[in-house]
Amino acid sequence: MNITKHNEDRRYEVLEQIKQTAIQEWPNNFQIRKDEMFDFIMANPDLPITYDKIVFLLRWSSPFVDPLRNDFFDVFARLVSEAKGLGDMTLVKSIYLAMPFYPTDKDRREKMNFYQSGIEYFLALGLHHSAGELYANLAVSECGSTKERIAFCEKALELLDQTSKEYASCRAVREILCQIGRRGNRDFYHYWSFGGTIFSKGESIFLSPIFACEALHKTAKGVCFDVVILKGYREWYETMDSLNVSGEVKEIADEAMTVGTSKYMSKEMEMIRRSDETVTCQADGKEYLCRVFTIRRVEKNGERIIGDTIETHYYASGVGLIRTELLVTGRDHKREYVYNLCAYTIKGGDGMIPCCVGNQWYYSQEKCPASIDYVIKREIVAENGEEYLLSGWNFAGDNPSSSYDA
Repeated sequence: MNITKHNEDRRYEVLEQIKQTAIQEWPNNFQIRKDEMFDFIMANPDLPITYDKIVFLLRWSSPFVDPLRNDFFDVFARLVSEAKGLGDMTLVKSIYLAMPFYPTDKDRREKMNFYQSGIEYFLALGLHHSAGELYANLAVSECGSTKERIAFCEKALELLDQTSKEYASCRAVREILCQIGRRGNRDFYHYWSFGGTIFSKGESIFLSPIFACEALHKTAKGVCFDVVILKGYREWYETMDSLNVSGEVKEIADEAMTVGTSKYMSKEMEMIRRSDETVTCQADGKEYLCRVFTIRRVEKNGERIIGDTIETHYYASGVGLIRTELLVTGRDHKREYVYNLCAYTIKGGDGMIPCCVGNQWYYSQEKCPASIDYVIKREIVAENGEEYLLSGWNFAGDNPSSSYDA
């Protein structure tokens, strides 16, 4: 369809009106209006769907398509076809990634067949990284048994670019799944994983993470699950769906800052350079003179926001982050959580965060209940020019006999 006919087709006006109504009625009637958009699209099979309409549906709804729709697979197939017609492979990938998988799926085989067709499509085009992202998404979406999900990770890792954040994320997911498998698939409290790039600009050190997966099955008194160790706090993370989404680039330290100075960060946060402190490293028993940085919300007229977290980090030159303190404010209380470096391997690099492929850091939470094994691991898995790829994961579960060999 040429541009003139496109502009003259009043059906586009109808579709745009439904979209605007959906926005105006967010969130109360959004699902109803979204289904109206899908109904209209499916009732007009000859109407090319524009990029902006597909992106709107992808970004504004979860799940993307209601699994209870009778034409669930037909809707997916139609939108994949439209995206292919637009020649936008990122859009095609994002639609496949939006396929919802649930442990109780009765149509899992049909979903897998449709999803596999997407993997084969990208492989046929030589787009191995995109095919790897689809496999990684299967592992993240709790599709299948732990053994099956590990197999998805293995396939993904064979295809993903080994200098990508998706690769680092998938490595972390695999380690978590192996941790679960070694425990006989027993229930756990929580897991969380990510991949990120660490890089420097001048004297500042930055981290740009991509979120991989998270699951919270049950709570545990005395355990904090929002661990900010080399990942950040209150950040917007990319998902495996990279459709025009950029993760928050967080500055985590600035070697040029002098004691007593502060600098404004994004989202009304500030970084403060504290006085150096001598800290005993739990991992090797040695004392280190540490540079200390606090990250907190900028104070305004003494205001206090419930749930705010103040984070303080202690960096030892040549070793890395050896201690993190979190102060979480509640309505009528404050809770402090402290994390110490309990094991590490440094194969190279220097400075506050020595960067070299193979460097590993493990952390433990002080005063963590003895019945809970809380494993926190960070590892540099690749180097890409001046950037280093960081893979990280946290796992909290029963069985305190676990060792640091994940």
